[in-house]
Amino acid sequence: MVKVVMPNGKKAGIHTGRASVRKTGSFFNVQTKDGAIRGFSHKHCTVIQLGDGYGYHLRPSSNQKGDAEQAMA
Repeated sequence: MVKVVMPNGKKAGIHTGRASVRKTGSFFNVQTKDGAIRGFSHKHCTVIQLGDGYGYHLRPSSNQKGDAEQAMA
């Protein structure tokens, strides 16, 4: 997953999605929920999740120490 921030032009805005590299290696394509955005430079991309096979997800954290302190107060 990458976040692409384009400051100006036809593709201006913030786009988040899956990245793929073109055969030439100089530009990226980004697949978003709304469709594909083509022709981004690496200068505008920021990696937000690696494609390393690890399952990233968010879950609520339980702060048991904090709960215990509140119960004692």
